[in-house]
Amino acid sequence: MSSIVVNKVAYELTNEPKHGVVRRIRKERQNSIKEFLSLFTDGFDIEPSKAETEEQKKLDMSANLDKEISRLLKEHPNEAVEFGESEAEFNIRATISLTANHYFVEEDFDEMTEKEITETFEKCKEVLGGDVNHFFE
Repeated sequence: MSSIVVNKVAYELTNEPKHGVVRRIRKERQNSIKEFLSLFTDGFDIEPSKAETEEQKKLDMSANLDKEISRLLKEHPNEAVEFGESEAEFNIRATISLTANHYFVEEDFDEMTEKEITETFEKCKEVLGGDVNHFFE
């Protein structure tokens, strides 16, 4: 099996991450999405003129999160760009975390070059059989 080095520590790669790492990654993604959606619950709702019904003016935090996000991204393109950048960074870090069987935070990659991060990410995707999104399908 191959390995990667992050912060001078070598990690053996696996395509079967431990439950604790999987649970932390899943929880972090859910919290990130809920935090994004919460931007729209306090006076920053979908514009009333663009909502067809009263129901569409409100966010349903218990609804399908992907559906709610899609709806918001159409209405708020600037926030969509910011959320997209955040999701791209999460995708890289989560994929590496799953494959290394170690939960990494953003700062763990501060000393790595972009090229090193990209190479590490590609290597991890190869071992995992895809990125974090593929893993959770």
